[in-house]
Amino acid sequence: MSKTDFLIKLREMLSGLPQEEVADRLMFYGEMIDDRIEEGLAEEDAVAEVGSVDEIAAQILEEVPVSKTVNVDEKEKRENSYSDLKNETIDIIEDFRNIEIRSDTADVAVHCSDDNNCKVTFSNCSKQKHSVEVQDNTLYIKTTNTGKWYEHIAFFSVRAPKIDLFLPRSDYSSLLINTNVGDVDVKEGISFANINVSVVTGDVSCCACASGSLNVKSTTGDISVKDISSEEIGLQTSTGDISACSINCTGNINIDVFTGDTGIEKTACKCVTINGATGDIILTDVRAEEKITAKSSFGDLRLRKCDAAELILNSGVGDISASLLTEKRVIAKSSLGDVRVPNSVSGGICNATANTGDIKISIENI
Repeated sequence: MSKTDFLIKLREMLSGLPQEEVADRLMFYGEMIDDRIEEGLAEEDAVAEVGSVDEIAAQILEEVPVSKTVNVDEKEKRENSYSDLKNETIDIIEDFRNIEIRSDTADVAVHCSDDNNCKVTFSNCSKQKHSVEVQDNTLYIKTTNTGKWYEHIAFFSVRAPKIDLFLPRSDYSSLLINTNVGDVDVKEGISFANINVSVVTGDVSCCACASGSLNVKSTTGDISVKDISSEEIGLQTSTGDISACSINCTGNINIDVFTGDTGIEKTACKCVTINGATGDIILTDVRAEEKITAKSSFGDLRLRKCDAAELILNSGVGDISASLLTEKRVIAKSSLGDVRVPNSVSGGICNATANTGDIKISIENI
């Protein structure tokens, strides 16, 4: 059982208790699982070591005084309290070139406007304050929570608060989005000079081009970029997967993943550098003018129809396999695995190193 499944089941079994009590218990057991994962256990093993969710729920229900249980009427009242959700649309008539969105807890989506008008819509925001203003050529959108923290997490929230910004099709200077909890989705059809997205917990999807730099960071969440062009791209997540498809980058692509897989396909750039601690790195049809660097401490490296003047491939625990488009002088070493590489004496350099895995390098059409 995964950590998420464990907490969801525990929450369901404790549904008769006050939300504060349930939130405290979920946090306690979530942290207990995280501690065991940090000690080196796999997630499912960590959950198993914590104990049976049925037994834990039964023990908690025995410990909690009867006076703290929630009767049916109170529970229904609490659930129905979300029916009075606050929705508001604000039209924006001032001119601006920069956009800054900051939110404690809300999903954020940036769209290309169908009617060429600018507006922002707040949905399901009954427990939030929000403000919209244009100042110094910048559109500022901000939301702040007014409820308790546990009312905004997925276990208790019926519908997540959301901010939808609709922009006329144009080229904007900068887009900055900063949210603590919530997904971010930047749609296609809008262009910026620079895009910066920072999320503590949430997934990020971006299909908007940036003539300068695109930087996306999520502490816990997946990152996806698709059909974009940019001069420089930086993608970073501590826990989550990163995917990039159909990218044209005139400069460098830098990707950092602590726990999660990385997949890049149909991409052209000057240099690409990928650093992963735990997870596979998969590149398909990736072509760099100068250099491809891919390193994973615990994971496989798989390259298909890729090429660069120089390649540096390093896997601590995992296999390395690569099919390259042009001849390379291959330098390969594995401490415990098999090595199969072409005996080329011309072309660029491919340096492949594995501690415990196999290395297989081939040249397309050779």
